[in-house]
Amino acid sequence: MGADNKAYMGICSGKDGKYIVTVTFDNIDFDVLVDLSKPDEIEKSVVVGQK
Repeated sequence: MGADNKAYMGICSGKDGKYIVTVTFDNIDFDVLVDLSKPDEIEKSVVVGQK
């Protein structure tokens, strides 16, 4: 991901073996990994525990 201190990847485990994966390179904009084989599928999740 890089060698600077601003890059960060978060992996949250969830129900039924599903995960939420996020990445940021500037701690402002966050990208979320998606499964492109299911483009029309929407699933809501609540992630807690980090402040």
